[in-house]
Amino acid sequence: MHASMWPFDPPGTSAMCGNLIKKGNLGSPLILYNRTASRAQQLAQELGNCSVANSPSEAVAGADIIFTCLTDDHAVLELFRQILDNDVTGKLFVNCSTTQPATSDDLAAMVEKKGAGVVTMPGKFWGSKTYLSCVKAVRGNLD
Repeated sequence: MHASMWPFDPPGTSAMCGNLIKKGNLGSPLILYNRTASRAQQLAQELGNCSVANSPSEAVAGADIIFTCLTDDHAVLELFRQILDNDVTGKLFVNCSTTQPATSDDLAAMVEKKGAGVVTMPGKFWGSKTYLSCVKAVRGNLD
């Protein structure tokens, strides 16, 4: 398996990367990408067994499974519009972003249309209007 992960801004994402390295049976180093290159480079040094891509396209090209983790619906869709300009046939995208369910549905349609697979986790609502975010989950505050 060849995997990439970006942009890992939300708290806890570096732990996800570490678990991929330790338990993911990777066939090559984990490819990291972040629009702030120094963040990717720092995490690669901390974790080991990582390489840093210079662009989203480079990260996707070298991976079979691509993990994304963003905190904004618009950013998720914009990123996928960029990377889906490339050949992604047969790749699997795992979107760990905090998004609205409609965004997850739109994303799934976009990815599947390009011949790739997708697993996406729409936000879940707790109570009447509290949106579950990855920040709340990491802090253990799901009220």
